[in-house]
Amino acid sequence: MDKPDVKIFCSHRIDKKCETIDNPLYVNVRCGAVYDKRNPEDYAYMLGDDTGDNISEKRKSFCELTVLYWAWKNQDADYMGLCHYRRLFSCNKNANNYGFGIHDTGCLVSDFLSKKTYKEFKLSEDELRNEINGYDALFIKPLELNKLGLKSIYHLMKVNHQAYQMKDVDLAIKIAKEKYPEMEKVIDEYIHNYNYSYLYNCFIMKKELFNEYCSWLFDILFELEKHIDTTNYSERQKSAIGIIGEQFMGIYILWLKQQKKYKLNELPLLFINNPEKQEFLNPIFDDQKTVIAVSSSNEYAPYLCVYLQSLIENSDKNKKYDIVVFTKEITDHTKRKLTDFIQSENVSLRFYNPSLFFSDCNLYVTHSYFKEECYYRIAAPLIFSNYEKVIFTDLDLILKDDILKLSDYDIESYIMAACIEPLWKNLYLCNPKILDTSFEKYTNDILKLSNPYDYYNTGVMIINIKKYNQTNSFENLLKLISKNYYLYQEQCAMNVLFKNKIYTLPSVWNYELDPAINNENSNSGVYYDYKKAENNAKIIHYLGCNKPWHNPSEYRAHEWWKYARKTPFYEEIIAKLSSFKSSSSEKNIQSLRNEFEHVHFPIINYHDKLSYIMQRIFYFQLKKFWYKIKRAFAFGKRREKYQGKYVRIKNLIKDARKLKKEYKKI
Repeated sequence: MDKPDVKIFCSHRIDKKCETIDNPLYVNVRCGAVYDKRNPEDYAYMLGDDTGDNISEKRKSFCELTVLYWAWKNQDADYMGLCHYRRLFSCNKNANNYGFGIHDTGCLVSDFLSKKTYKEFKLSEDELRNEINGYDALFIKPLELNKLGLKSIYHLMKVNHQAYQMKDVDLAIKIAKEKYPEMEKVIDEYIHNYNYSYLYNCFIMKKELFNEYCSWLFDILFELEKHIDTTNYSERQKSAIGIIGEQFMGIYILWLKQQKKYKLNELPLLFINNPEKQEFLNPIFDDQKTVIAVSSSNEYAPYLCVYLQSLIENSDKNKKYDIVVFTKEITDHTKRKLTDFIQSENVSLRFYNPSLFFSDCNLYVTHSYFKEECYYRIAAPLIFSNYEKVIFTDLDLILKDDILKLSDYDIESYIMAACIEPLWKNLYLCNPKILDTSFEKYTNDILKLSNPYDYYNTGVMIINIKKYNQTNSFENLLKLISKNYYLYQEQCAMNVLFKNKIYTLPSVWNYELDPAINNENSNSGVYYDYKKAENNAKIIHYLGCNKPWHNPSEYRAHEWWKYARKTPFYEEIIAKLSSFKSSSSEKNIQSLRNEFEHVHFPIINYHDKLSYIMQRIFYFQLKKFWYKIKRAFAFGKRREKYQGKYVRIKNLIKDARKLKKEYKKI
């Protein structure tokens, strides 16, 4: 028997280039394609809703319903449906990680459309066909309104005044009743008394039902369009017809249910947080083959700006600076603030989210002052494959010389270049204990360095892109990270993989300010060698938890604040400092420093936390079970809160057990 022909029309935006699902049942269509001003080559792979009989020009008021109309008038299949570029049908009915945000309420949530996502949420053609076959229609799993504190669909629309003008809603209801009097009872029941809402305009129906639904819906909406004036509406309210049509889909679904002659199925809807297509970057300046990259979170954006200020002040007007910030969360507002801050014609600033490269990995964070973003540097050579070199740095540093001088170093025979970590030698000679072993054993037995002192700090590094990619370094680093629990995350992994392939840069290019080194009572050989570079330091790196933005009295912090005062984030930095000073966290950190002042080792770190958990594993297992119970009986934001607590403690226990297993190998 032939398989039924299924076409689910997936509405795409014209202002974003997004990933498309690898499932032939989906037909990708540009919504409002008549307004698409891009080069046709950029969207040649995707249909538009502006051919044949269409209402593409109504995109601003009808939203994705322009795609629905186009499909109704110009396409044919046994089953036809609608969904969005970031909302797709999931065949995993047992998944429970539902969102509660403004765009994902009631949807399962995944960061990317990755291999892991396909498997976890069952997105394949065969799995979806199994859910369609034998049914007359397939709809999304509806929202329970009382769990959201809502009394009805009408109440939902009334409180959401940013989107709805209730006079338009009332008019649409009136038109629907007048045109379809046989549906008056079901209209009233769904709008005023039903506890479920079918949002998002996502469904699949047999052709006969699809045609009937479209005829019913557009008959109502075209009449509504004649009687409303959106001239003085907000941008969101100008979409009145589309969002009212979205709510009216539930009326039709309830009507079908009450007929009791149709076999209906429901599936959860999957929301993709980051649907944008991840593409490799090309040089901004034709004659510049070296790119400068740095990672940042939104929290660290003010300190990123200080870093950029120091870079620009020490730049060469005759050179061009192609700068890319790796981030997954910096807000659009903050991005604009950063780009507006850059006024030089020879400086370009862009942002790139590389987290898709890590979507199938569990990235552990070992220190309170580390972030997941630290890992992003290992994906840089893939993203910058059209360049020759990438200078990748941390942002907790300031430049005192032209950063592009680093590109002058000849590293053709090496995979990367970096400075020796002076703290490592100090730690090796002092040999503090790390959980169940010594630092010496960690260096010799886990990292297996040829020379225990030849450990490199990746806070400032140059990568030979061609050599890095030729040796599959990214994949090999991910394997190392997934199999081992390294003290300094990707930095340790790079030292393991690239030993004897790293060019040693002069220490002036990464002069680290850390009390454990900058102390005459520490190992004298380390101290005096270290101090030789201080007067000629080209980069000052505020290592570890001794950040100048937390304590302006830290050694040489005044140099950082000199640049901070010139940034548009200065007031925000001051506010963050005040908040930090008034919190108890600083006192806790100081007390721990005092308690362990004889150990030249970062104490406030993830390893210490995991060690604490290992010693009290039964207690933390009880806590995990308790959060699971609380989550099950909570709703809305409280459920989200306990879900977060449950996931965090679950991951901590998992990481603690993994780390314990690693150290048993020593």
